[in-house]
Amino acid sequence: MKNHLLPFVKWIAGYLVVRSILYYILPDSLWGFYFFIHWVLLLTAIIGPLVEINKKAGKIKFGNALGAGALGFLIIPVYTIVMTLVRSSEEFYLDGWMLQVYLTEYLIHFAILLYLLLIIGMIYTFRKAGKPGWAVFIPIYNIIVMLEIAKKPTWWAIMILLVPIANIIFAIMTLNGISKNFGKSEGFTVGLVFLGPIFWCILGYGDAKYIGESDVSESEMVLDA
Repeated sequence: MKNHLLPFVKWIAGYLVVRSILYYILPDSLWGFYFFIHWVLLLTAIIGPLVEINKKAGKIKFGNALGAGALGFLIIPVYTIVMTLVRSSEEFYLDGWMLQVYLTEYLIHFAILLYLLLIIGMIYTFRKAGKPGWAVFIPIYNIIVMLEIAKKPTWWAIMILLVPIANIIFAIMTLNGISKNFGKSEGFTVGLVFLGPIFWCILGYGDAKYIGESDVSESEMVLDA
């Protein structure tokens, strides 16, 4: 963990420093440019540490990288609060509205990070099961691929896409099939349901191998018929 933490802290701290400098030196007329560069810098701060760790260690242990990345990412809300207080003190009053704006921005960043983790985890999981990684980006087809990995009938896609309430049940059963086909238990299925970005990455990056066989209960056999 220690070897993974420093690169994340270094890259994210660098992102915050450069962002602060640009905020103060760029005129208001270039605000659109600042907004674009700020997102580019953020993505760089997320990808950069992973590349650096990969070059040094030859591989990335996902658990360590995720933990270090989470710790490094916590720098951003602390920075947000401190900078808001600094800027507010310059105006001689505490601007609570600006604090809310910056914290909302951080939540957006965090949501994007979780989405990237989910997509990357699913891509590598698909590849492990012998399916194309790009299928993750194709609506409907990605559900069909998940059903194939879970060894479930293709018509379940109709239930997942079109039937309210039942779609939740069929989706959970599909995730359970995927878990079992990678040698995982029902507890792992719970993780896929509630902590998808993390558990998909555990499947994709971890040591789990695709078995291609799942234990089918009697109720599922009836649905498969």
